[in-house]
Amino acid sequence: DGVHIRVMTSIKEVIISPTKKFYVGNLVCIEQQMKIESAIETSKAIIDMCPVSVISIDDHGHIKMLNKVTESMLEIESEKVLGTNIKEYLPPEIRKEHDTYLKRYRDTRLNRIIGSSRALNGWKNKQQVPFPIKIQISKTEIDNVLEFTAFITDLSSEAVIQEALEFNTFIIQTCPTAFISLNHHAQ
Repeated sequence: DGVHIRVMTSIKEVIISPTKKFYVGNLVCIEQQMKIESAIETSKAIIDMCPVSVISIDDHGHIKMLNKVTESMLEIESEKVLGTNIKEYLPPEIRKEHDTYLKRYRDTRLNRIIGSSRALNGWKNKQQVPFPIKIQISKTEIDNVLEFTAFITDLSSEAVIQEALEFNTFIIQTCPTAFISLNHHAQ
């Protein structure tokens, strides 16, 4: 009917004797596989364009995927950390208990942080310097395979603004001199 499909071919020579040989061939339609690969590539591109850090781990804590923002935020490289345990990049108070948290979830399926948002300190890989983050955790389970994805926002700039506001409020409240605040229109 003139329909074109993409196939993968393989041909193998089979030698029965020095004078007898034949070839066996195999054709496999790869249209569905190509659609899946295209969807995966599209998903990766979308995740890399996400303005927050995205990290996915398996149910034992091994890093499966991370985006470019994560690499920059945590100062790590995908190639070096894929397959390693996420706890290596967590603050000490969470690092020591993270495997326990994962095991408890595998055993009980009780949500403690999945679907919620928490503020805590993250750690940059090279300096081991804490910085404020907001983290949200989601989970997926397909064919009894659990994965967890963290969406992390760096709150460092918000923390600096908050500190400045608190300092200015302190100065205003404790200084005996009157303050007048004007915008660029002198209003």
